Amino acid sequence: YKIVDAERFPELAKLGGYGSGIGWHGLHPDTIPISRCDYNPHNYSGTTTAEMCNMFMREYKAPGGRTGAAIAYFGPVEFHYDPQSLHSQRPVFPTLLREIFAKYTNTAELGTEPGEQARGYIDGKLYALRDDGTIVPV
Repeated sequence: YKIVDAERFPELAKLGGYGSGIGWHGLHPDTIPISRCDYNPHNYSGTTTAEMCNMFMREYKAPGGRTGAAIAYFGPVEFHYDPQSLHSQRPVFPTLLREIFAKYTNTAELGTEPGEQARGYIDGKLYALRDDGTIVPV
């Protein structure tokens, strides 16, 4: 899957493509694709691959005149990238979350503490996404 909008998600786009076995097509027209596998009539296995999205989002009106985002993600959830591993994926999921936090919480990069992947404010409270995938108040 390749990132669709490098301008909206520049850090995610820098990671390039990633592998996943799940994709969705026929999504509602208001759905914003984040990553997509393009139509391929001659896939490596000889089968046809339909155009599919692996991660996508919808924007909505949030309290206070803000814009919120709901994301759907079906790719690998790995928090530590090991470039020497044969099976490790790039850190797609934590990169997506960092960019979503930055864009939709109106905060600058907050940095992280050891054991954390990202930080962001939700309804005025600071939360951290930890390496184990839990979200905890800070």
